[in-house]
Amino acid sequence: MRKIYKYELPVDGGIITIKQCIIKILSIQEQNGKPIMWAIVDPDNEAIDPIEITAIGTGWTLPTGLDEYLGTAQDGYGFVWHYFTMKLEELKQPEEQSYM
Repeated sequence: MRKIYKYELPVDGGIITIKQCIIKILSIQEQNGKPIMWAIVDPDNEAIDPIEITAIGTGWTLPTGLDEYLGTAQDGYGFVWHYFTMKLEELKQPEEQSYM
């Protein structure tokens, strides 16, 4: 059964990893001085691919690895944060070497 969940988002370049199965992100806004994201989730299923969300401040240089823009919100101190998903790098196992 789908539900709406809320997530407190990081500030100052922080990253949050969400493992729930997110169906749709509804909104990102400030609530009680904190950036919050509301999303439709399927709590009965774990995400196939967890998502990582990062906060980028206005005027900052954009780091590599950003993926989708999600939204913008202010925190309780008046700072403005822009939220992006990040591309998760696949863990690469070293290739086995064969000695013949």
